[in-house]
Amino acid sequence: AEWVWVEGEKPTKHNFIKHGWYDGVTKEAMSGKEWLSHYGNRAGEASYAVSVKAAGDYTLWVRCNSLFVEMDVRVGDGEWTPCD
Repeated sequence: AEWVWVEGEKPTKHNFIKHGWYDGVTKEAMSGKEWLSHYGNRAGEASYAVSVKAAGDYTLWVRCNSLFVEMDVRVGDGEWTPCD
């Protein structure tokens, strides 16, 4: 089966706000030794350019800290879907 891997800490664009305390975690054990974090009083958004070789059904996996936040995803021009 076809699969695609995209590292979340390297979006094509984002409007996230970095915060010294929140972003100051030890990143050595993280994939790519980096992470994408947002700490602010407005919603943040990140975009990714992803190419697939074949049309078909794919399962989207998102690893994130959803504590105290609402997370939504969308693919292409599709509908925003809440992460659960």
